[in-house]
Amino acid sequence: MTLFDADLNDETRKLRGKGLEVLGEIFQNAEYGQSPEILQSEAEYERIAFYAVLDTCAKQEIAARNAS
Repeated sequence: MTLFDADLNDETRKLRGKGLEVLGEIFQNAEYGQSPEILQSEAEYERIAFYAVLDTCAKQEIAARNAS
């Protein structure tokens, strides 16, 4: 709609297009930052997942020993 508004002249639509290009470049070049809370939550999730894998491996080893 921004580029195809028939009520505007061609020059205005071209300027809008240039503006959209600039905005697109800004968004594409923006760095993705995470808050410390998110980073801490992700680290906690990874720690929990790691210990869950260790627990599963231990239970499998016990089950394998008991089966023999």
